[in-house]
Amino acid sequence: MTPVELIIGSLIAAALTAYLVYAILFPEKF
Repeated sequence: MTPVELIIGSLIAAALTAYLVYAILFPEKF
């Protein structure tokens, strides 16, 4: 994989993790 793909993958993984944490902390919004 190219460095750009690694960066994009890291950003997606971080966004998914943040989304899951947010969903757990604020379930009433979903």
